[in-house]
Amino acid sequence: MYLRRLAKRLGLNPDLFHPHNLRHLRATELYKSRKLTELEMMKLFGWKT
Repeated sequence: MYLRRLAKRLGLNPDLFHPHNLRHLRATELYKSRKLTELEMMKLFGWKT
């Protein structure tokens, strides 16, 4: 649980730091920034139609 320990050390809520949450955050930020197309995001994150 490296992420949880790191979050706690930084004074952040360790319950929010899981690999899935960080993956979701990255996908959201990429979507909002419009840096990748929908197809590029699907390939990057391994999503299927």
